[in-house]
Amino acid sequence: MNIFSLIKYGVIIFVIVCIYYGKKELLLNVITAYFRTIFLQCFDYKGRTTRRWFYSCTILNLFMLIRLSSGLINKHNINSLDALGLIKIAIIILVLLSTFSLFTRRLHDINLSGWLFLGALIFPPALAIISLLCLMNGTDGENKYGADPRNNGKYGYLQ
Repeated sequence: MNIFSLIKYGVIIFVIVCIYYGKKELLLNVITAYFRTIFLQCFDYKGRTTRRWFYSCTILNLFMLIRLSSGLINKHNINSLDALGLIKIAIIILVLLSTFSLFTRRLHDINLSGWLFLGALIFPPALAIISLLCLMNGTDGENKYGADPRNNGKYGYLQ
């Protein structure tokens, strides 16, 4: 069993548990928040995000990147892209931008500049250090990057 199967089964179990226990509102909020993160917040480099949402989205984004790019590499070469290949490339770009935005907002939550992530992209070993920094607790209350995302209502962590 590979990592894709584990993630796929984890998502299926989450959906079944939410439906069984009558948590359809939670399920819809999670799905809505994920697509909001990919399509609307991919250019939002202001504000903060929680650890839970950061790692949830990062794992799903990584899964999507691997699946979409493996399909492109196996079936197409750069000279013969069809419409589906171009759509996949557009989705890959959106997922990458949303991942950059997530890293930036997570660094803001621990009261660090998002420019550190750009440095990590230039110097790849620093990406491991940035990922470890993202494990830290966020700043309690408001910091210079905005309000605490955990205090935004019932599903405030979904930002």
